[in-house]
Amino acid sequence: TIGCGELEDAPIITAFDNCDDAIEVVFTEETLGEDTGCNLEYDVIRTWTATDCSGNVNTATQVISIVDETLPEWDVEIEEFVIVECSDVPDPSLVTASDDCDAEVTVVFDEEFIPSSCPSRYTLIRTWTASDDCGNSITATQTLSVVDTTEPEWVGELPPSNITVTSCDDIPEAPVLQAVDNCDGETFVVFNEFYSPAGGCGDVCECGGIVVRTWITSDCVGNLATFVQYYNVLSQE
Repeated sequence: TIGCGELEDAPIITAFDNCDDAIEVVFTEETLGEDTGCNLEYDVIRTWTATDCSGNVNTATQVISIVDETLPEWDVEIEEFVIVECSDVPDPSLVTASDDCDAEVTVVFDEEFIPSSCPSRYTLIRTWTASDDCGNSITATQTLSVVDTTEPEWVGELPPSNITVTSCDDIPEAPVLQAVDNCDGETFVVFNEFYSPAGGCGDVCECGGIVVRTWITSDCVGNLATFVQYYNVLSQE
């Protein structure tokens, strides 16, 4: 029994006879079993027949079983664990495999999607299975962890962050800011406004102080983007 690709040419065999100096040796070779469904597993039957001039015959038979028990091998290295940003998930790699006996190895790809509470964070289990014609197979699995580490971005130009005004009448209405995320799309923006009067006074518009405006937005996984605007109001006294 040998593996495919290991079959060598038949040796030249001679014979001798106690009475006949010239012995004819006839060699025949027959292949059986190629129609079993795996054309890489079969038997080679070799027969040498020696005959002297009187018709005495001696036959030697060799049966060589050709089997394919060798696993295919991947042509490329498949990384077992990969972390990628949700906006940069790669397409499955085109993976090929080679086999000592089969020129065309079949590779089957499968992908399992495992969701989480956020659509931008999930896991992909990618599996490639390579099989030769005789059923020898290998499997490679890659776990793709999809994460979101990027905060949302503000849309358009932001207003000035630090402004000095002589009175509260100079403070305009707060603009409506919008933000988008690389994976979640448009995000919800929370606006707050705080008045911080100068010491000993309860009214910014009379005694001066600071008006603080904040816009805060976050994506599904909690990445925050914050914009703060300060209005320094001068004292009217």
